[in-house]
Amino acid sequence: MPLLEITLDETLGCPRQAAEITPGAWQPFENGLLLWRGDLNLIYGVGPDEAWFITGDTWREGDEPYDASIIAPEGYYQPARGFGKVWRDRPGVRAALGWGLAEETGFTALIQDFAGGQVWHDTERNRYMVLFNSGDYQMVETGGTGEQ
Repeated sequence: MPLLEITLDETLGCPRQAAEITPGAWQPFENGLLLWRGDLNLIYGVGPDEAWFITGDTWREGDEPYDASIIAPEGYYQPARGFGKVWRDRPGVRAALGWGLAEETGFTALIQDFAGGQVWHDTERNRYMVLFNSGDYQMVETGGTGEQ
């Protein structure tokens, strides 16, 4: 049975494998969000043009978590650690995403690969992030808890 049984604008197709549980993190931005997949140490970015990217998380313990010369406006956040490194160093990411709307939040991710993309389930908040192979994405808020 697929992890997500919600009608979507685009088809995901058949599951390629069973869902996997892994540590995850996410941070919302003015124009998108960043996701971290702990088992593969990858950062996924989704932005305003509905395209997403994947990059390795190269931040390591001992690296500076922030750039002290960058001051976020009141009510916004400079991303930290791996998200911050991608936001500062990857061309175009900072301009595309804008400032963080909240600090990074860790969660238990239930991730399943499909023929047409991936589904991430934030089990604590019962929120789904759907990343289509086409580069589009969709966030689905179902409300309630993820407990069954």
